[in-house]
Amino acid sequence: MSSSLFLFYRNSYVFKKNKKSICSIGIFYINLDRSSDRRAIIEPLCDQLSKILQNYNCVVQRIEAIDGQLISMESVESYVDLKSFKNYRGRLPRLGEIACSLSHLHALQAFINQHLDVALVLEDDAVFDPILLGQLITQSIDHAHKWDVLNLQNSHRSLPIPLQKLMSKYTIVQFFGHIGGAGAYLINRKAANNYINYFFPICLQYDHFYTRSWEFDILFRGIKPSPVRQVFEKSYINTSPVMQETQLDKKSILKKFMFSSSSAIRQVLRNILEHIRFVR
Repeated sequence: MSSSLFLFYRNSYVFKKNKKSICSIGIFYINLDRSSDRRAIIEPLCDQLSKILQNYNCVVQRIEAIDGQLISMESVESYVDLKSFKNYRGRLPRLGEIACSLSHLHALQAFINQHLDVALVLEDDAVFDPILLGQLITQSIDHAHKWDVLNLQNSHRSLPIPLQKLMSKYTIVQFFGHIGGAGAYLINRKAANNYINYFFPICLQYDHFYTRSWEFDILFRGIKPSPVRQVFEKSYINTSPVMQETQLDKKSILKKFMFSSSSAIRQVLRNILEHIRFVR
């Protein structure tokens, strides 16, 4: 039995109702030095949100994003398992994907180093209503035993199943379909530590890596409808591949299909067991 499959069976029945009370929150926004226009928008939003969350001793920190244009091939080879990445995704990683993954790692490390209870991680093209998001975060904290990661910006339908009603039309949900986007999420220390411990070598881009709850012994949830959206059409991410790719052969296509199918099955089975445990 593979280690990931072992983790799936071992952790499928974990659902703890008692968690340490949350007293502190950090807001970490990821921003490239050359993206001053985005910083001018995201920083005031974070400052407003921190004032709304002042009862949680909220702090705001800018995380200097890794620039994909500056990543060397030597760094790529030290960070990434290129063979596994291509088997899983059917292609080689883009330099921007590696940079994005490393930037999120830095945000998680900053969170852990500051000994905060919960972090809100934001990419710099995220926009939101600070009052609304502050209210939703406060209510979500009241139900912190139901999540380890709470996705706030999901670009896919993802087959959401309601778990906990929040204010107005908003609900904490469990995802039974593909989840996309890491532009905004709440995360606790358990999940952050688990991500950090299994971060290298990089085999998937971050927004695919962090949703694999069965591999990290975490509860991955979201809020629907998504209270955060990403708005910039212009991308600063370097979309160049790390090297020239050859055309995919049938074997590579089959490997990608098998990985995607296996992931989807494990996600559904894990979530069914969690949902049964939750509704009892």
